[in-house]
Amino acid sequence: VLCEALHSNVEDYVFQASDMKPAQVMLGLELFSAVVFWPLAWSCGELSEAVAFCGRHRHSGMILMLLGLSSSVGCYASATIVKSYGPAFLSFLLMSRQVLSLVISMGLFHHNLPWLSGCALVSLSAFVLVAPAGGFVRRATEPRSQDG
Repeated sequence: VLCEALHSNVEDYVFQASDMKPAQVMLGLELFSAVVFWPLAWSCGELSEAVAFCGRHRHSGMILMLLGLSSSVGCYASATIVKSYGPAFLSFLLMSRQVLSLVISMGLFHHNLPWLSGCALVSLSAFVLVAPAGGFVRRATEPRSQDG
């Protein structure tokens, strides 16, 4: 959890310290991830199981490609957001997605929720929807300060 929390801040530092593009950062992240995965999966004894699973379930290749595509698009979008708006906006966006997902889930599945928690959730959802229009979100055309 700590590494994930630091990720967007390190990405922001990389963008400020260099002229790397989001696609370059994404390529580096994915290549490094692959370099770490293969020896780790082999040393844990899970590599042969994973390959055997894919061999037994031929349709898993399409599912894995879709998951990989989704991951790549998400990684590129995150890098672009950090480069354009900074890590604080990415955190706000991800939190907003979770809050709206919870509101939708509450509406669709009729979860039991205490009255006070429901009011807090509605208030937070309203803030999430109104904050961009109220100027909370800095535009990409405004220059970013070097202090984050």
